[in-house]
Amino acid sequence: MKQLFIVAAIALFASCSNHIIPSTTPIVNTEIKNESNQTILVGKGSIQILQTQPYKEWYDKKYNGYAIDTAIINQLQKINSKFLFSNRI
Repeated sequence: MKQLFIVAAIALFASCSNHIIPSTTPIVNTEIKNESNQTILVGKGSIQILQTQPYKEWYDKKYNGYAIDTAIINQLQKINSKFLFSNRI
């Protein structure tokens, strides 16, 4: 009876270890066709694909038109400097 329990326990633990290991390489630049038959990106995308058609025009317009909020940058710099200096020994 003890041997049967040990064999059952080993089988149980062995079956639990057969889990799926996620890939270390992320899936990027996945393109699909939407309902309007337009090619769109889904998931993670690289800068390289955003600099190709049909995404280039949209990406360049948004990238070049982005305005940095200097007030927020100043606030973040103050917080960052306080954090850096308060943790020094």
